[in-house]
Amino acid sequence: MNPKIVPKIVIDYKEVLTKDISLLENCVRPPFNELIIQDGQHYKFLAYLSGKFENSTLIDIGTHVGCSSLSLATNPTNKIISYDVAKFPTALKYNGTDNILSIPNNNITYKIGNALTEPELLKSPLIFLDTRHTGKFELEVYQYLHKNNYKGLLVLDDIHYCPQMKKFWDLITHYPKYDITEIGHYIPLVGTGIVNFSDNPLEFIKCDLKCIPTLPTLPTFPDNMETYIYDKNYVKGQWL
Repeated sequence: MNPKIVPKIVIDYKEVLTKDISLLENCVRPPFNELIIQDGQHYKFLAYLSGKFENSTLIDIGTHVGCSSLSLATNPTNKIISYDVAKFPTALKYNGTDNILSIPNNNITYKIGNALTEPELLKSPLIFLDTRHTGKFELEVYQYLHKNNYKGLLVLDDIHYCPQMKKFWDLITHYPKYDITEIGHYIPLVGTGIVNFSDNPLEFIKCDLKCIPTLPTLPTFPDNMETYIYDKNYVKGQWL
C-alpha cells in the first residue's frame, strides 16, 4: 500500500457526531453490539478519522473485544493490524476474538504479542492506543515513537480515566496534543486525546454540542483500578 496523507487534517465535530456506523451493530455480539453504536463512545470518531487516510495500514493497540478495530476498518481502502497481549477470555471464534461476528471489508489482521515489534508500526499514519491504563505502557509507546522519529497521529483513549493516565497525559509536552473528549469517549467521561507526531497540522471545526447525551453519574475509580466499567447498562470487562 502507498499511504496518502493530506497536508492538513480537518476534524469536523458535527461530521464526527453524525457519523453513521450502524452497519457495525451486526458485526459484534451482544452486548457489545449496543456499545459500538452508543453515543458518547469513541467509535464514531475512529471511523471518521480512518476516512482521513487512504490505502494505509492503521494500528490498533489493545484489541479487547474488537470494537475499535472494526471502527477503524470502516474505510475499505485501509488495512488494520490489531494487537493485544492475550485473547479476550472467552471461546475463540473469529480470527482471534469470538466477539466479532463479521468484518465487512475483510481488512483486519489480529495479532497477539508486543505491538512495538510490528514492522508496520512506524510507517502507520494512525495508531490507536487503548490498553490497561496504568500509564506505564502508554509512556513506553510514546517514548518509543519519539525516539524512532514517528510521523503520524497517536490517538489515546481514557486520558482522564485514572490518576496514572492523567499524569501520563500531562507529561506529553514534545508534540501538539488535543483533548477531543467531546467527540470521543464522553460517556463515561474518561476522555480521548490526539498527539500529533506528524508535520501535518490539525484543524478542528467545532459545533454546537447540544446533541451530546446527558452524562450519567460518574463513578469514582480507585487508583489501582484494573476492571473498566463501560456503563452500568453494558458490561464490566477485564482489560488485557
